[in-house]
Amino acid sequence: MKNTISLSVGKAPLETVAGDDELGQIDRLFHKMYGDLTALRQRERALLDNAAEAIISINTDLKVCEFNQAAARLFGACGDDDEGTEGFQLSHGRTGLGDERNSGSGAGSGGLNNLRLVSLLAEDQFDAVINRFEAAEAEDREIRFETRIKTLQGDLVDTSWSVTYSREQMSLYCVIQDIRARKELERLKTDFVNMLSHDLRTPLNAVQASLEIASSEHFQLPSEVKVYIDRAQSNLGLSLSLINQLLEIEKMESGIVSLSLDGVSSAEIFNKACLAVVSLAESKKVSIKRTGQNLDFVGDADRLVQVMINLLGNALKFSPNGSKITVRDELRHDVGGQDWARISITDQGRGIPASKLGQIFDRFQQVEPQDVREKAGSGLGLAICKAIVEAHGGRIGVSSSEGIGSTFWFELPLD
Repeated sequence: MKNTISLSVGKAPLETVAGDDELGQIDRLFHKMYGDLTALRQRERALLDNAAEAIISINTDLKVCEFNQAAARLFGACGDDDEGTEGFQLSHGRTGLGDERNSGSGAGSGGLNNLRLVSLLAEDQFDAVINRFEAAEAEDREIRFETRIKTLQGDLVDTSWSVTYSREQMSLYCVIQDIRARKELERLKTDFVNMLSHDLRTPLNAVQASLEIASSEHFQLPSEVKVYIDRAQSNLGLSLSLINQLLEIEKMESGIVSLSLDGVSSAEIFNKACLAVVSLAESKKVSIKRTGQNLDFVGDADRLVQVMINLLGNALKFSPNGSKITVRDELRHDVGGQDWARISITDQGRGIPASKLGQIFDRFQQVEPQDVREKAGSGLGLAICKAIVEAHGGRIGVSSSEGIGSTFWFELPLD
């Protein structure tokens, strides 16, 4: 009977009972069961404690029941104990959930065991986190969110949480990732954008204005000087264009730029874009033909025209003289029942190698290195197109055959 009780609470059984009678056989069976369960638990602990991310379980009283060593390190409570089964209390101030704010705590040698973590979460984050926990329990699905925790040393740490609720165990299971490095990178990117906007663009605009004044009719400059001024203005314009494109894509990907959504048609987008590229098309004697049906959808007309100009401009740059570009509008349906407005642009250019297709929408990507110089490309146009289309909830892609041509397409959802 004592061995049965010990086995039920995870404690080692008494010494083996000697003999081959029924009682002895049952006792040996209990010892074997204890050995198997202990080995299983050790494997489970090894799996948890060798995980790179912090893993904890939280019961309905908001008490952390189990955790791995990564969690102990993240919360600043590393110790020699590698079991981590006694747990610690999340502090909070909600009526009915218990308040541990005034309870004493300290980091002992047992890691997180026997330790109550006071104000584990940053003060201004707790209510939002509890709401997320309640959503995971009520909606029976994985909930992802970011929040700040407070270590035992008082340091605030930016973290990302993935939380699921088990009705069988009546516990929340949380995987927590330290995202301080990512947040620092985002801060550096923001500083870089601000630097581009102010420290570079502002003085370049001033130089451009000065050059425009110098090249005006008010100054009777020698022709050879005007050649240098014109060259400087051209190069300055390229630099400003690159800076503006970098700023635009950073803002799009950061969600800073809002879309002005309204009813728009594929014909409207096509017609406006053609006005911007007609000179290049005429100079190369390339015809642009539109086929398919006119599609109506909701979008930011100016941004979508920008996408169309980029795609048509690229098609024209890489099309041979006297060739044809086909723009096709069509309605598509996916297996999930979603309708899409697809606009595709097909050229008869050199095509894109299969090895380049996966990176063609990345920043600063060119099919050939000399394209930057020969085609006056920055490598940002397609990345901007991708950002604009995805901001609409759409998708963009390309298919290509070397020596035959390419088809760039984008799709926008229809409600």
